[in-house]
Formats: sequence, C-alpha cells, structure tokens
Amino acid sequence: GGLTLLAIGGSYIIAAARGTIHLPDPERAHRPSSYSTLFGLGVVTTLANPFWYLWWVTVATGYLAQAQAVGITTLAAFYFGHISADFAWDTFLSASVSAGRRFLTGRRYRVLILVSGGFMAYLGMVFFFSSLEIGI
Repeated sequence: GGLTLLAIGGSYIIAAARGTIHLPDPERAHRPSSYSTLFGLGVVTTLANPFWYLWWVTVATGYLAQAQAVGITTLAAFYFGHISADFAWDTFLSASVSAGRRFLTGRRYRVLILVSGGFMAYLGMVFFFSSLEIGI
C-alpha cells in the first residue's frame, strides 16, 4: 500500500512539474440538460455506491434499533434528519465545486496537484517504513 501511494504521489508530482496536468476546458465540458437529469444522476450514483448500503445495514441499523425504543416519531426524525444532513452536505460540496471553477486557475490547479502528490508520497513513505518497523 505504501509503495502504491508513493508511486501515485510521485506521478502526480512529475506530471505537475512538467505541466502535463491541465484543467478540463469548461467550454468543452459536458453539461446535463436539466436539473432533473442532475437529480437522476445523483440518485443513480447513490444507489450504485455499495458503502451507502453498508452504512444503512450496519451503523444505521444500530441507531434505528435504539431509536425504535422511543417510538415511530424518533425513527422518522432520525431518517429525515439524516437525509437532510446529507442533502445539506452535498449542496455545500456542489456549491464549492462550482465556486472553485472560478478560483482554480491552471497554475493554482498544478500547485494543488503538486501539494496533493507530495502529501500522498509522504504518506506512502510513512506507511512503507512503518511496515518495516513492525515486520509486515
């Protein structure tokens, strides 16, 4: 795992330093035709994510079992509160990405990739050397 992170981080650093990494051209980017298309894509993405099911089968089941002792109103509040929090978080992420397109110029993007690659390479070295210390 550590060597993989080191290789990926190193490739990011090299690509950023050479200038071979570029932001996609916003004029050529595919844009869905409507908000209903975006909503549908969001639903499909959520349903295709296995971690969504794993969370509801494991963690949420425990929460729901505890909430069931207090009644159906608590169960409904838990469910709608959770879904509302997901919606708020996803809205924040969407707004951040949209705003980031205006902020993130080509140079800033390359610096971001360079820093991210450096951090991945650092983590790769930490994981690799710590595995040597514990004899994995």
